[in-house]
Amino acid sequence: MRSIRNILAALGLAALAAPAALAGTSVTLESGHDAAGTDADALFDGRTVRPWILTQDGDAPVAFSLDFGRERWLASVRIFPGHGMNPRTFAQYARPARVRLTWDGGERVVELADKRERQTIDMGSLAVARTLTVTIEAVAGDPADGVAIGEIELVERHDPAAGAPALKERIERQLGLLGGADDERADRAQAYFVRFGEQAAPSLARAVASSTSPLRERALATLVAIGGDDALAVVRELVARGGEERER
Repeated sequence: MRSIRNILAALGLAALAAPAALAGTSVTLESGHDAAGTDADALFDGRTVRPWILTQDGDAPVAFSLDFGRERWLASVRIFPGHGMNPRTFAQYARPARVRLTWDGGERVVELADKRERQTIDMGSLAVARTLTVTIEAVAGDPADGVAIGEIELVERHDPAAGAPALKERIERQLGLLGGADDERADRAQAYFVRFGEQAAPSLARAVASSTSPLRERALATLVAIGGDDALAVVRELVARGGEERER
């Protein structure tokens, strides 16, 4: 097991990530209108030359929600701002310049560069969501012809247990005991995860992200007992989130 000094010296969460297929994702337009001839399917077709173009509804910022159909553990979101066919089409339509990503339990506000390229938004360690709302708070260029979004992609964190059904079932059973009312069984479940070591960290980190007390608290305590980069990243983000909430 790593020492506390080594844990504090570690940098961030080890990124075990994989691109997420978004076929079947439903899109709800919260504010704004489709420009003629474009629709939300263009967000996920892999072609930046076929953007979704949206017009504002008065002064309200354009906003839409993505429903993935199931919970996803998000590592990052990639956005291609603008119409990607060529420099002329890129300049013709406004481009998202500042976006707010909101999900149950968190949000990210990010400034995007005014460039004809994919840009990556780091979602941290605790973004587990079925629904993600995207609000375009500022744009670059003249929005008279609409705001263009060439593509949206997700990168999910990968849980090694997901590809091993027997292991996944065992881990889920132990997580149930860890969050249960029987303290003795919870202690045994914690000891199980500590013996399992850092391979259990992704499952525990996801439990911290998506669960409520007492599982969340016990999963976090177990992560810290195991040590390593995952524990440090989760603790850092929880501390940062607590600081932001106190400032509001």
